[in-house]
Amino acid sequence: MPDVCCAYGCTNRRTLANAHLSFYRIPTNKSESGANRRDNWVAAIKREKWNVKQINNARLCSAHFTTGKKSDDPCHIDYVPTVFSFKKTHGKQIKASLERYERSKKRQRTLSSNESILLPIHEVGSFNETKINELVEGDCLNCPSENEITQRAVEIGTQTEVFVTKEKQLKRTLRKKIFEIQKLKQKLQICQRQLKFTKEKIIDYINIKEKALNFLTGITKPALFEWILQEVKSCVKPIVKTMSLENHLLIVLMKLRLGHKNKDLALRFNISEGVISKIFRLWIKQLANVLCNLIVWPERADIRANLPCCFTNFKNCVCIIECTEIFIERPHNLTARAQTYSTYKSRNTIKYLIGITPAGAVSFLSSGWGGRASDKLITIESGFLDKVCYGDCILADRGFLVEEELATRGAVLIIPAFTKSKSQMAVKDIDLSRQIARVRIHIERVIGL
Repeated sequence: MPDVCCAYGCTNRRTLANAHLSFYRIPTNKSESGANRRDNWVAAIKREKWNVKQINNARLCSAHFTTGKKSDDPCHIDYVPTVFSFKKTHGKQIKASLERYERSKKRQRTLSSNESILLPIHEVGSFNETKINELVEGDCLNCPSENEITQRAVEIGTQTEVFVTKEKQLKRTLRKKIFEIQKLKQKLQICQRQLKFTKEKIIDYINIKEKALNFLTGITKPALFEWILQEVKSCVKPIVKTMSLENHLLIVLMKLRLGHKNKDLALRFNISEGVISKIFRLWIKQLANVLCNLIVWPERADIRANLPCCFTNFKNCVCIIECTEIFIERPHNLTARAQTYSTYKSRNTIKYLIGITPAGAVSFLSSGWGGRASDKLITIESGFLDKVCYGDCILADRGFLVEEELATRGAVLIIPAFTKSKSQMAVKDIDLSRQIARVRIHIERVIGL
């Protein structure tokens, strides 16, 4: 027989020195109540990796019960062991639990004694006259009168009826509450499934991987995204308090990169179109204020130090220029409508001149112009020519007819050869056009065309 307590940290053994201690088996699971009690005991003892054989052979000493012994009353605190070295016990809580138990037992004893008073009334017919005389002769003075007994019996009967009525009402209420709980549990399960499905549909920056981030925003690395957020977060406040600042920035960059409509973004992020519009208007201004300092015209020495291999034939190249157009809504004002209409795009657009270094860094960005403005006009009026120095080489497309303006500053314009009014291009022109196209592709990658 095991003679060692199975509780963690307990060293009590079945010895003469511990004769005052009792050692109990873990309750069996032969009945439903026994199985529940057995599970509670095992959970309280907290032994890991216990198998059935070890549980059946284990013993627990009485030192782990508040009263020093176990109780078979489910209402008693010692129905399950509670005193362990790894668990803090509060004397006030134990005392309060024992007092509640004593009050409960006292009420039960009172009800039992009240019911016993009714017994003589129901069985009075079975008493014979001799027994009655003996009772009267024994202690007649201490016996209550018949009227008192009857009155007391009526009072107890009334109380019993009240208790029975209340018990029935409580049972009906309990059944009703149980039914309501079951319905609420079913609704909760449905809501949890719907919430899980909704979360899977909603875009969240936390769940976006690096490749998806590149596709949605054009940003190749999450570290760059985090850097932009750190630079701008002090200037903006969240429009939607329940949405992270990362998702605010993600909305703006997705609209810039992919041209999503507000309705599309509202469905993707589970917010209203008006909120999408507010986020974009606020963040786009702050992004422009913060990131405009990154557009710097570099020194010629820095450009040549970082010149890519594909620019071997254009060693003096300092900038590649291109105009890009952004679609806008059709203006109501007729003058604005005419100024923004682009014959190339057949739409109303805003036009920008962008310049990049051979290494791919944006070095110039003009103000917005109407889509009707020519590439030459924007180049002259935007202030780009003021950046050019003597000996610089500028690569451009055929539409940039600013060769004379650059020549006055000692710069050179290199554009592909014209094919108009030529039946056949010269071999030299073909080779030059091919070389220009090979390096000009970089600006299209930067713009995202």
